[in-house]
Amino acid sequence: MAAFDTNRFSTSPAGFAGHIGQTFVSMTAFDAATPASTRVSLADRIVNAKARFVAAYANWQDQRATRAALAALSDRELDDIGLCRGDLDGIR
Repeated sequence: MAAFDTNRFSTSPAGFAGHIGQTFVSMTAFDAATPASTRVSLADRIVNAKARFVAAYANWQDQRATRAALAALSDRELDDIGLCRGDLDGIR
């Protein structure tokens, strides 16, 4: 198959532009057919974004505390757990 198949949209009388129009009409029909109960409201999106931000911040704090605790260990203690000082920056 060629990278751009010119015969792909030959069944539509308007050609490629007609295919785009049909796609747009089918997408808007899908949106209109979707019940309001399954749509996500703006308030829900904001709450979800805030929850994702709080989770990311908590995760970052945990990673920072882990790296700080490992940095406080001596070289021998790090060697006992199979790490060296150069490994601490890559720990997630």
